Amino acid sequence: MAVNSYIEQKNHKEAMKLGKELDNKDVQIASLNVQKNKIKKDDDMDDDKKDDKIEKLDKKIDKLK
Repeated sequence: MAVNSYIEQKNHKEAMKLGKELDNKDVQIASLNVQKNKIKKDDDMDDDKKDDKIEKLDKKIDKLK
């Protein structure tokens, strides 16, 4: 499935796009988790900004559950 390939490649934008098209919440959540991991690994981003972005993603994940 193309969606799994996007997630494995850490391409959260394409995975989210397909997840929405397929109305697949698990794919959307996986995509948001990929995005969260990218933010956590971003050493150039300020910690407060990281926390804010991660909190917003957590809220999106909670809405999809």
